[in-house]
Amino acid sequence: MPTELLGKSLDELRALAVSLGEPAFRGAQLSHSFYAERQFDFARMTALPAPLRSRLAAEAAVTLPRIVRFAASAWANHILQLDVAATMPVGGDYATPLQVDLGSTWRFLRPFPLRAGFVLGGDQGIGFTGGFSPETRVLYLDVEGESLGGLFKKAKGAGGRVSLGVSC
Repeated sequence: MPTELLGKSLDELRALAVSLGEPAFRGAQLSHSFYAERQFDFARMTALPAPLRSRLAAEAAVTLPRIVRFAASAWANHILQLDVAATMPVGGDYATPLQVDLGSTWRFLRPFPLRAGFVLGGDQGIGFTGGFSPETRVLYLDVEGESLGGLFKKAKGAGGRVSLGVSC
C-alpha cells in the first residue's frame, strides 16, 4: 500500500527523503511542492530528480480529501433568514470532524444580503463567520470569511469561501 504524503510535516518529509537515500532537503522540496505550489503530481515536480519522481509515483500517494457540504435556509420574515450548514469529509484518511455553521442573513437591500454567524466543530472549535452575497434572479456570488479557533484577536487563523451558483 502506498505511503500517504499529504498532511505530513516538513520533518516527516525530510525523514522520508533520508529513508529513500536522498538528502534531507528533498523533503523540503516535497513540502514546498505540496503546500506552496499546490502541485500533487510527482511527474511535474521538476525540482526533484527524475529517478526520485518515478520512485515516489510507485511507492507514495497524494490523496486529496473529498468534502460534502449540506446547507438549508428558512425565512423568519422578509428581512431575516436563518441558515444552517454542515461540512464533513467523505473520503481520504483525514480525521477532520464534522463542522456546523449557524448563522443568519439580513436582507436590508434585497440584492446584497449580509451574513453573520458562528462556526462550531471542525478542527478549530468555535469561530465567527461573516460575508455578503450579491445576487440576481438567476445567479449569486457568496463571499464569506471566518475566524478559526476563537473569536477576533484570540483566533488562531482565518479562512474563507467563495461560491458561485444558480438560484432556483
